[in-house]
Amino acid sequence: MTPAVASAARRVQGLRLGAPLGAAVLLAPAAAWAWHRLAPQGAATAMPDGQGLWMLLLVAPVLEEIVFRAGLQAGLVRHGWRPGVAMVVASAAFAAWHLAAGQGPAALAVFLPSLVFGHAYARHGLACAMACHAWFNACHLGAIAVA
Repeated sequence: MTPAVASAARRVQGLRLGAPLGAAVLLAPAAAWAWHRLAPQGAATAMPDGQGLWMLLLVAPVLEEIVFRAGLQAGLVRHGWRPGVAMVVASAAFAAWHLAAGQGPAALAVFLPSLVFGHAYARHGLACAMACHAWFNACHLGAIAVA
């Protein structure tokens, strides 16, 4: 981690997010821009309409985090799975869900942000995971807007 990112992560840590989550939140705009630049044509690179914006910024983060974090990830832990393994399985299911929803192979790129959401859920609760998910989606929309 560069000194600038580490310093910013420490400032975010004051908000009780912790360095790994703080760094992920700070790096989300760069990650969204890089993904957008590298994604194949037609792979979720068009700006959605008004209803699509609501879906990406509010509905999807709330519903998907309820299903994949509070449902699957927490359920696996309750059934004796190690938390890290449960997080990886929930993230793989999250990526598979996006793939099955017709977003193409580029949908598999949601696996890494999903690990961040899983970490946020495990350490800080469902609301934090929802907020991180909405932030990553907003960063993706920002990358589309400036492209």
